[in-house]
Amino acid sequence: MEAAEMDSLSCTLPGICGLNSLQWEMLDHGDIPLPIESWQTFRQDELQNPGMPLTGVDAYVSPVSLPQSCKCDEEVSAIVRTLSRADMSHDVIQTLRAGVYLAQRLLTCSTCYDTSKPPRVTVQNVLLIGHLMFEVTAGYQKYVRWLDKHCAELDVKNESETIYLDSGLGIPSSLNLQISGEKFHDVVLHGLQTDTEHLQVLGKSFEQRQRDRHMAGHETCPNPEGQCRRKDCGDGHDPLDVCPHDPIGRKLVPCFRIVDEVQGMIKQVADAVR
Repeated sequence: MEAAEMDSLSCTLPGICGLNSLQWEMLDHGDIPLPIESWQTFRQDELQNPGMPLTGVDAYVSPVSLPQSCKCDEEVSAIVRTLSRADMSHDVIQTLRAGVYLAQRLLTCSTCYDTSKPPRVTVQNVLLIGHLMFEVTAGYQKYVRWLDKHCAELDVKNESETIYLDSGLGIPSSLNLQISGEKFHDVVLHGLQTDTEHLQVLGKSFEQRQRDRHMAGHETCPNPEGQCRRKDCGDGHDPLDVCPHDPIGRKLVPCFRIVDEVQGMIKQVADAVR
């Protein structure tokens, strides 16, 4: 989205995102990460400098305030902190997979994604998923770059990597194989293809959920004149309820923008693992 378009949205996005004026002011000062633009900035810095930590700050500040009965924001915070403090190694994959599993649970959380509430409230859940998926996909890409370097160094030093084989009996096994860095690299990337498949399924589920959410009440749109039928409700029409059939809707509604961004990040991981 161009800068001019962002300026035109500045008066409407706070309400759409469910943020008050103070929270929106905090966004302008960088105290809370903006859903799309700040992730892109972090991503560009991270990709240009692999040595950077996965987050720009040590302690994650949740961009939303969720009901006390819901721990989704705390769990996202925990995953983000763990990733930001982790030394790069094969162990990071466990945390990344935990992040994917958490995102799957966020998709079905009935507390922070209570569909009986208006989209301006449930968008908080969307923000959490978007932020979490940025951290997870950036983590996968950083791991692949580290793997490339690690395996190349093994080959230069004429060293090998040890892999352990599962006994198949449910007990620890001491059976191991020594393989070259190049072969080990291929084995790991092949294994990560399952991770990317899970990410792609998650992305599609996220997109479908948001489409269904915003299609509610607009199933018969547009009218013969090409206009949103709900606008005919007059004073009862919520001006923030943008018709998903409207081409401009994908630019105005943060949910669609976040979905598009997440899909793009997942594609980058899939490309890196191929």
